[in-house]
Amino acid sequence: MTTSGPAPHHAPSHSAIGPLPRAKLQEVAGALSPAADYAAAVGITVKIVEVSGAGQVGTTTWLEGISSSITLRDLIRTRVREEVAKERQRDWERQADRAVEAFGRNGFFVLVDDRQVTELDEELELTADSDIRFVRLVQLAGG
Repeated sequence: MTTSGPAPHHAPSHSAIGPLPRAKLQEVAGALSPAADYAAAVGITVKIVEVSGAGQVGTTTWLEGISSSITLRDLIRTRVREEVAKERQRDWERQADRAVEAFGRNGFFVLVDDRQVTELDEELELTADSDIRFVRLVQLAGG
């Protein structure tokens, strides 16, 4: 006479749904979770502070949803677009073009994390903690 009881427990096999090797787990986790990838996909909020050449702090602008990897040109244009939208004006593109031209004429310079950015097409790597300053230069009398 045989008695029936619970079926014996078998260890799971290493099939396609079984555990992944440690190296593969690290590869998958690294591909899915870096904060930089998330910020680039979702966008970050940065603060831009306008400063006079004499060091006087002026307007502060918050830009939401921008890419953490952005060129200086695009950062300038985005800032102008947001400022124009606040003032309910039109034709932000013309004003953005003027701002880019002013940068080219040294009308202002940009510091990102205490480093002067000199090229409009330089790719910036921003974080929500980046210190971004637009420094306006004032022409000397007679100059």
